[in-house]
Amino acid sequence: AGVRGGADSVQCAYMVGTAAARGVGGAGLTFELTTRAVLTLALGAENTAQYLYIYFRWYSTKRPKLSGPWSELNTTLIL
Repeated sequence: AGVRGGADSVQCAYMVGTAAARGVGGAGLTFELTTRAVLTLALGAENTAQYLYIYFRWYSTKRPKLSGPWSELNTTLIL
């Protein structure tokens, strides 16, 4: 659905493991910002066969309170 008004980046909250955090406020999440079209996470070979649990949202660095809502949880196997 396109860029949210005023957003200048995408924020993600993620963790690696066998069980997901209980929402974006859960413990163990790492937060990243990107202004690029591609997000690359270096998760390490030691995490092969574990899962990446990740949320995304449009983010405004100038007005964080106007940032978009978090996405649903996305899960993928790390190969």
